[in-house]
Amino acid sequence: MQGMVSKGHRHGGVAKETGLTFGRWRQQLHLIVAIRELAAGASVQQVSAVLGYESVAAFITMFKKALGKPPAKYLSSVARET
Repeated sequence: MQGMVSKGHRHGGVAKETGLTFGRWRQQLHLIVAIRELAAGASVQQVSAVLGYESVAAFITMFKKALGKPPAKYLSSVARET
């Protein structure tokens, strides 16, 4: 029955549950997955491909816009804080 619910209705549910738009929620999910995978040793290329980005540059741009630093610098700064 899930296929019978419109895409807009499903996305509206995300907004109700989280207070985020679907796009923002998906970006947050991508960031969580990316940080976890990068910290576990995956390359930026591997993570960007798994998350479906068309290019590594697009992934790095999204990451930097969201967190203020590209992936390698972000992970280095987090490692220094712990």
